[in-house]
Amino acid sequence: MENDAVEEEQKEIPSEPVLEGRKLQTFTRLPGSVDETEPEKIGRIESMLEQICSKLGDEDDNRASYDTMIQTFNSLKTKVEGLSHNLEHEVEYTRTLDEKIRRKNVELDNIQLKKALLESQGKMTLALEDFQKKMDETLNSITNTFTSMDKNVADNCALLQQKADSIKNLKDEMDDILNSYNKELDKAAKDQFTLLQSDCGKALDVCNERVGEIKTSVLSFLRTCNEQNLELIKKIPEQKRRFCWLDLVVYAMCGVCILGMVVQMAG
Repeated sequence: MENDAVEEEQKEIPSEPVLEGRKLQTFTRLPGSVDETEPEKIGRIESMLEQICSKLGDEDDNRASYDTMIQTFNSLKTKVEGLSHNLEHEVEYTRTLDEKIRRKNVELDNIQLKKALLESQGKMTLALEDFQKKMDETLNSITNTFTSMDKNVADNCALLQQKADSIKNLKDEMDDILNSYNKELDKAAKDQFTLLQSDCGKALDVCNERVGEIKTSVLSFLRTCNEQNLELIKKIPEQKRRFCWLDLVVYAMCGVCILGMVVQMAG
């Protein structure tokens, strides 16, 4: 309805006269201030023409031209006054037309804004409905997922309980096996210790016998050495009371043998 009213008002506005547009272009080319009014421009033109006529009026041969110029000036003045009236009417009409166009443009802008607002509201409503639909679908999906997860958790808990029972039974079996193995290992260790103790006793007995044999051999060797020393001393009476390096060697060897025998007996 508002668009139809705008079109009707635009049809009622008359078209701009071509002559008045030409008149405006003609006066804008006149010299002088831009802010001059139409009567001021006309007065300025009249003064210029009067100056021209005053210069030409003194010459008799230009009288005819002067009369013709006066007639032309009067005709021009009449036309200029008509054009001035039309120009003033055109300026007022242009202002009125601009005001109407401005109002209609504002109304059109309001209509377009209302239309855009309604379109935006419709789009927002559709977007909200779509969003609500997606939210409902998402919530339903999440609810179904949690339900399935609860069921899976319950099944997994039962399965874990079964595995825990199996692990406990396996642990009991392993404890029994370890206890049995420890007992067998303890028994085997005790038997091995008994065998080692017996072997060590036998080895000590053999060592003691060997030490006794060595001790006997050393004592026999010492006796033999002593006897030989005595025989040597008897064979050399003049050296009987002298102490030589051979005696030192013999006594040192005897001391070393006695010391070794004492150490073996102590060990």
